Amino acid sequence: ALTITTPAGDPGSVDVIVFNLDGQAVRSTDAFTYTSATTYSVTYNANGATSGSAPTDATAYDYNDPVTIEGAGTLARNGYEFSGWNTSDVGVGTAYSAGATPAITADLSLYARWTAVADVGTSASSLSFGTRAVGSGSETTRTLAVTNSGAAIVSVSSPGITITGTNVGDFSVSGGTCTDGGSITAFASCTIEVAFDPQAAGSRSATLSIATSDGAQTVNLAGSGTGSGPT
Repeated sequence: ALTITTPAGDPGSVDVIVFNLDGQAVRSTDAFTYTSATTYSVTYNANGATSGSAPTDATAYDYNDPVTIEGAGTLARNGYEFSGWNTSDVGVGTAYSAGATPAITADLSLYARWTAVADVGTSASSLSFGTRAVGSGSETTRTLAVTNSGAAIVSVSSPGITITGTNVGDFSVSGGTCTDGGSITAFASCTIEVAFDPQAAGSRSATLSIATSDGAQTVNLAGSGTGSGPT
């Protein structure tokens, strides 16, 4: 009888050497092949996601089987975008992108990786100043909020807050907490105060532009002047 003990994990093959009574040896290369009874799994972890569910993989993989890495599925995280998987929850392990096909040799636990992004917006797409007498000596003021709903800091260009358009002289930035060259931190906002002082009767309009590291925002400005002003 010939007994061969195989390793518990890795599949492979073994050579067999048979000796006769005269001590002569005959080698049979890869005479016996064996497979592993051990199977391996892939587990996905949300790792800070604020909504959705991590992908699941119910496959029992054999040693060295290719694994197709899943995408984010329904996972999402406020202020962040999905940037792949890592074998470490803090990103210091082996990184895998969706669609990669590594060969599995042990159970694989993967953690979602998230990259902070900026997401700039404004509290309104237009500001209406109503009607004001020409040359009244006072202004109508409106306040606009500039928001950052992302987790990355947003920089305001310098100059970044400007007014352009047909009646640019009728509108001005009169205050607020947003500043040229300033910044908006994660999940925060700043304000811009715009004043209207019509220089002539009739409909008056212009455009407020806010240039940031996350792109430009524009807000339409509209008001109306009455009368002809002081004589």
